[in-house]
Amino acid sequence: MQVLEDGINNLWPTPVYKTSIDTELCDKLLNILLQEIDFESYSNNRKNLFHLDNPIMKEFRQEVVKIFGEYFDKALDKNLEDFNTSYKAWATGKPGTYSMATHNHSGSPFVSVFYIFAQEEDLGGELVLNDPRANANRGYMEAFQEPFRPLRHKPVTGDVLVFPGYLYHAVDPFMAKLRIAIPVDLFLDGKVDSDDS
Repeated sequence: MQVLEDGINNLWPTPVYKTSIDTELCDKLLNILLQEIDFESYSNNRKNLFHLDNPIMKEFRQEVVKIFGEYFDKALDKNLEDFNTSYKAWATGKPGTYSMATHNHSGSPFVSVFYIFAQEEDLGGELVLNDPRANANRGYMEAFQEPFRPLRHKPVTGDVLVFPGYLYHAVDPFMAKLRIAIPVDLFLDGKVDSDDS
């Protein structure tokens, strides 16, 4: 149980972790995805990329586990290895206009987005993170609205964001030849039984 301390208590945090992966891995992933997926007719069918039998996807999965591990350690003060985990990864991106309506990842307690190819600048496509406290801004005059405004992240190749699955987010419309991201959902199924080790 959280106990209120004297002074300011910041309650109900929403930890968002920003980090990056090596652009060499991004290049390898881009090549695999361009071979496996026809982005011209791709409709974000959420096929699990970890089912691809490819050493690059195994390398990517190791990076995913490492980054979620960092998030658990830094944001949650927990060890990811203490939990039974499974992952689902899929590709998003399409030539021309692309956007994603506001949504969350129901059923997945934690989500990450790996930006594999995001080279074009000033063409939109920001990831918009919304305040998860429904109606928290209600009744405040404009002078007090700043803490409730959505945060817009302009991605570049190699960017990685990790956040709770309940956090509503969207992708602003953008016009680009191609931008590819790999969202990854983390699923937890209880703690690892310490007697098994």
